[in-house]
Amino acid sequence: MTAAFKPIFTQAGLSAAARAQAGNRSLSITHVALGRGKYTPVGTETALRQERDRVAIDRSAHVEEGTWQVLARISGSETYFANEVGFYADDQGTPVLLLVYSSEDTTFAAVTEGQETLIDLHLSLAQLPNGLVNIRMLDTDLMEQDVLDDLSGEHNLDGDFNFALTRNLEHWQGQSAEAVEAAADVYRSMGQSGILMGRQYNLGGDASYHRPSAVSFAAFGVHDHPNYPFMSGLPELHAAVNGYRVNMRHVDYRWYRPVGGAYLAVDEPTPPAVPASVTAQATPEAQVDEMREYLRAYALKDPGIRDYRDHFDVYLSYLEVWFEEFKGDTLHDTAHSFRHQLDSDSLKEMIQKYIVLNASGLKPRFENSSFMPGLIRSVDRNGRPQFSILRYRVGAVRVGSYRDYPVHEMVEQVDDPATRMRKGQTDEELAEGRLGRFRVKHSIADGNLAERTDPGQLDALMSMIPGLDGDGAVIREEYLDTHAHGGTFTQRLMKYKTSDQLNSAYYNRFYSYEHAGAAGRRNYRRGFNDPTLFVATNTKTEVTAVPGMGGEHRLSWAVPLELMVTGPIAGWNPYGVAEVQPITGTGATAGAALNGVRQNGDWYMCPASLFDGETVVADQADTSKAKWVNDGTNTPRLMAGSGVYVFLPRIDNAAPMRMRYPIAPVHHEGSFTFGHAEAVRAEVNQALAAMTLQIDELKHTVHGGPDVG
Repeated sequence: MTAAFKPIFTQAGLSAAARAQAGNRSLSITHVALGRGKYTPVGTETALRQERDRVAIDRSAHVEEGTWQVLARISGSETYFANEVGFYADDQGTPVLLLVYSSEDTTFAAVTEGQETLIDLHLSLAQLPNGLVNIRMLDTDLMEQDVLDDLSGEHNLDGDFNFALTRNLEHWQGQSAEAVEAAADVYRSMGQSGILMGRQYNLGGDASYHRPSAVSFAAFGVHDHPNYPFMSGLPELHAAVNGYRVNMRHVDYRWYRPVGGAYLAVDEPTPPAVPASVTAQATPEAQVDEMREYLRAYALKDPGIRDYRDHFDVYLSYLEVWFEEFKGDTLHDTAHSFRHQLDSDSLKEMIQKYIVLNASGLKPRFENSSFMPGLIRSVDRNGRPQFSILRYRVGAVRVGSYRDYPVHEMVEQVDDPATRMRKGQTDEELAEGRLGRFRVKHSIADGNLAERTDPGQLDALMSMIPGLDGDGAVIREEYLDTHAHGGTFTQRLMKYKTSDQLNSAYYNRFYSYEHAGAAGRRNYRRGFNDPTLFVATNTKTEVTAVPGMGGEHRLSWAVPLELMVTGPIAGWNPYGVAEVQPITGTGATAGAALNGVRQNGDWYMCPASLFDGETVVADQADTSKAKWVNDGTNTPRLMAGSGVYVFLPRIDNAAPMRMRYPIAPVHHEGSFTFGHAEAVRAEVNQALAAMTLQIDELKHTVHGGPDVG
């Protein structure tokens, strides 16, 4: 068949179809005819002009909505080139030319006398009402053809399979899709989008609060890998995002920003500029002294020492989840890391390995096991199941400089009595170590715990995060909705409380409808009841399209993970250390100095003398110990990692320099039970405060005045 092949309905055929519809019956296409005629059909034809062979249809298969594949086998009565073809329907025993095609310059079949020729043509019946015309094989038992039709995996639009086996299979597939959504609804009702838990290693105890949830050895397990550029140490975490359970391998994520173009394309970050007053120094040692002033200014948050704010960049990292269409059994890793990659090449292998790990309670050495179940997302109107797999990745986007985003003013510590009790530490000790968690305040000037119905500072940050279409994408989200009279209309999503259409290619959780709902409301938060859910749309064909409300909705969901700061040491190389391949030496001593640096694990360009002492290894997972590296003159120098730290080592005994602020929402903290417990605790604290005030007033009354003594 050529691209130009497009048979037209004849007037006789359309009349026969109208009679069949009036008589509440259908027409059956039974035969294909070939001929030598060369002309342009106009629809008045009742027969081929030079018919040579007419045969019964041998097989048919549904291709897509309204289109069928028709196969016929012709034993040629003579040798000729076919330029015309006709499809004959049985109209109550009378053959009627239903469709015809011919061309003066297109030959679509060569027939040889006495030899069998296979005719394979695609036929569109979309012009006629669905089901009015069918294709019937005269030489095939009707039941046999029904089975063949079923085995094609498709049926008529909104129809059903013919036999119980395939019909039940379709219904089971639909129930499987329903079960996935029902399980997600359970998670939605139990909490909010956020982190469920991290690996406990050997932690635990006798009290319920001894069980670590989001805080193990550190909040979300954050740790140091500064010997890699722009990579944050983060262990295995489990999360629930929009109710979908995500079990991640050891993450250790690179700070990649999604960009447009190919599916999952990303771009490398750029280090902040090294201050001119540092690079202007005559010697590396003098550069170290000047750089210490910038770090001391950052530690004390005092731009009077040095105006550090334009030389420290702020990044927002996030966990992103979506469903990807899945064919075959081969897996690929969607999350970028120098240190960790998915340890299963196939879906079956991943599931079998995860079952063993859960059954045995063992931990694989490299912590690269993930669980991304394959599932049926939906069954379409043709009966085709939509196989998908749950995907995730962690990205990081630069939001601006510290001048624009002073992180220490934007966040406040999350009250975490379970961790406080488990570790026996004060709030201050938690905040000054890795155990502290933070939340983004509604605004810098508003850190109160209050009921919120409008976007805040976190919404502004997340609106800078592009979805899977990448940076610069524009998608105007709209759906088919139902108006008061039962008909449908296009409902558009607008920016919250504005008349401007929303660009849903970037993550958002507040929106307004163009037209108010039945209750008169226009302004909404994403999700049925999920205050921490962010949503973005995309146009990537690799992403599973969700049917309903107009169909073809491709979505991803996200939650924030960390606010992170990177300083001028990220791109600073005062001793001119070269990037080389391969690396030689161990770096353990000056005599075994590395011959240079490389991104994959030996990124040491920051003089260790910048800090007061050896970098502290606070977690067994840290790789922050300094190493000896040969500089540009082949002189060994003790160098610290130039990458990402949770806390930079101290400068002149100044305050700890926190560089990573874990801000991820925690799943169970969005549960109604947790909310009631928090409310009771708040009421008790208010009562204690009132009692303290009453005691002070009583003392004042007894003493007859202020207590001065």
